[in-house]
Amino acid sequence: MSRYLFFVCFFFFAQAALSQFYYEVTPLKIGNTKGFDLICGKIGEDVIYLSDAVKLKSEVPLIEKGAMALSRADLNETFNSIQSPEPLFPSYGSKSDGAACYNPNDSTLYFSTYNSIIPELQLNTSAIYQVKWNGKGWSKAEILTFCNDGFNYLHPWFDAELGVLVFSSDRKGGHGGADIWFVYKTKEGWTLPANAGGQVNTAGNELFPTTFEGDIFYSSNGLVPERGFELFKAEGRNQWMNAIQLEEPLNSKADDLRIVFLSKDKGMLSSSRSGALGGLDIFIFDRIPRLKSQHNYSAIIEANGNPLPDIGLGVYEESGALLHEFKTNLQGRVSLNSLLLNKKYLVKIKNVTPKLVTSTELKVLDEAGNVLGIFRFNDKGELVLELLEFKYLDLPLAENVDQSVLNISLEGLVLTNSAIKKRIPILIEDMDGNIIASIYSDDTGSFFVDGISPKAEYVFRIGSKFNPDRIVVLNSGKTLVLPFLKEEAYYRRISPENVIELKNEKGESIQISRDDVFIINRIYYETNSARLTEQSFGQLNELLKILRLNDNIDLQLVAHADSRGSQEHNFKLSLLRAKAIQEYLNSKENLNTRIEVQAKGETDLMNLCNDGAICSDQEHAINRRTEIKFVRRSYSQK
Repeated sequence: MSRYLFFVCFFFFAQAALSQFYYEVTPLKIGNTKGFDLICGKIGEDVIYLSDAVKLKSEVPLIEKGAMALSRADLNETFNSIQSPEPLFPSYGSKSDGAACYNPNDSTLYFSTYNSIIPELQLNTSAIYQVKWNGKGWSKAEILTFCNDGFNYLHPWFDAELGVLVFSSDRKGGHGGADIWFVYKTKEGWTLPANAGGQVNTAGNELFPTTFEGDIFYSSNGLVPERGFELFKAEGRNQWMNAIQLEEPLNSKADDLRIVFLSKDKGMLSSSRSGALGGLDIFIFDRIPRLKSQHNYSAIIEANGNPLPDIGLGVYEESGALLHEFKTNLQGRVSLNSLLLNKKYLVKIKNVTPKLVTSTELKVLDEAGNVLGIFRFNDKGELVLELLEFKYLDLPLAENVDQSVLNISLEGLVLTNSAIKKRIPILIEDMDGNIIASIYSDDTGSFFVDGISPKAEYVFRIGSKFNPDRIVVLNSGKTLVLPFLKEEAYYRRISPENVIELKNEKGESIQISRDDVFIINRIYYETNSARLTEQSFGQLNELLKILRLNDNIDLQLVAHADSRGSQEHNFKLSLLRAKAIQEYLNSKENLNTRIEVQAKGETDLMNLCNDGAICSDQEHAINRRTEIKFVRRSYSQK
């Protein structure tokens, strides 16, 4: 055994032994065939995968199977079946396609194929192309600029956060067969391809790369040749210059070709392992804590104080997969002991009258029947549930589920008369005693909570056992020190003369300040473009509801750009983006006289990513924002 191989195996077994988690891998219940089925990734709520359902002679030198075509299929709620497959797009020819990746931020699909899509190029190799979805169909395919040099380019995966495209290629400068390469996407176009290096690539083949949380995952038959194709990870913190073999059962004794993470705890992989129907099948994997948290918590579902019997609850993982389905008993009660502590779940309520949904609560109870937490469903019948260890808690917890366009954050520090440092539960109420949110501070007493419903005044409440003295609140750059009286601290956020009362998109009364500026999240444009993507319309429709419910309120839209490109270009781009929002809102309702648009370009950056600064795309993205400000008619300059 070589020293290198010994190191790989030692690291693999050490990781498995020390890991606090283990993995369960199961084949799809429905969707696999007796041929070649390789998962590519998600597109909306569906999946993209490769299949050799069309039995043609393969033109792919790296995989000796039938010709493969890209397909799209429905992914069921539990993520264990795919159904109703159909071609992703019309066939470009009889040769094989490679893997594909969809970027929802700009509606772009990247894919590789051996079909010569652009006749004038007369390619006899695989190349990477991109197409865009316009809401009705795919645009004309465009070849990526670096692919027309006579080498094979396969299996692209685009990481939108990093702005990097990883792929396999046998281009000149590699280490053997197909290697892992990457390019960055810039405003000028794609950078020159860079090889991931000799610790990742081998004289064999490295194929089917994907990324998750900054790491590259890929398959290789050169690092441990006697095991065939195995799955590996190149860590982003090491600049993708190392190879770590994934633990079993993510790897098996058979060929394991591709892994796609849907979240930290769930994903899909393609393998020819035991349990497969044919040559290669799609499997689901789940990451499960080795030490399951022990508790006997239950919940009661109530509406206006009355238990709701025979009510269905769906519990979903962070990935969006359905994990459990429960039904309340005659007392409206359901056991929660199958859920883990310190893990977030999305809970959806079923068969409740729509009028009752927003007044429906989930109360978490311990074995003795004590109320440990109160969680309220939003207007979609959803809430985020996290079961905590309530050793020190004498306050009910209410997870904030406000997904409104209009929300604020609160930040500060709790000072106590105790020398013992510990996390402190903080309850935030409005002046009517309604719970707005509840959170824990860290060990120093510092706290931060966002997604809070805007109010003019709040009350902070802390249990007597923590001996609270003062609370320091950061308010618009100013520091306020508030005393605790009987474990309560009163906080006035807005002076009476600055209060604007309005209804949010749910029809709930809120109070904002004339100075409040809200950032519209989840507004996406195509790269270097003012064209809104499909993802943006949901937030804009919520904003439209607010304008319809408050005909005495005008709206100011201020668009910002990052520093990349000239100042003149960025000013024009931000103005076009503000006008794109204005035009969308006006297309739904005539609001011209109520909407004012402004452009700031790169003049008001929120960080140090100015001209010449070296910043990641994620850091630049903070500056590509759209702000809104509401103006009462009596204050309008019109």
